[in-house]
Amino acid sequence: MKTRSDKSSYYLSYLLRLWGAGATCRASLESPMTGERRGFASIKDLFAFLQAQADSMKSASPEQVTTLNRDVNNDDTQAIE
Repeated sequence: MKTRSDKSSYYLSYLLRLWGAGATCRASLESPMTGERRGFASIKDLFAFLQAQADSMKSASPEQVTTLNRDVNNDDTQAIE
């Protein structure tokens, strides 16, 4: 069983916001660690970003995971300023 002190145990967290009208739904994720926000034009784009994050975590070291949300590039996403 892994504990919080286990160096191989790590996670990413985001604050998710959803909004829209009619058939259009938009989303944003905000990293509580960095304050970075990323916007998505569709739920499909959001899921693609989250899948890329999960795939990147499989081979990343714990030190690399803290920067994954800045390093994953997806043409359909945009940083929100």
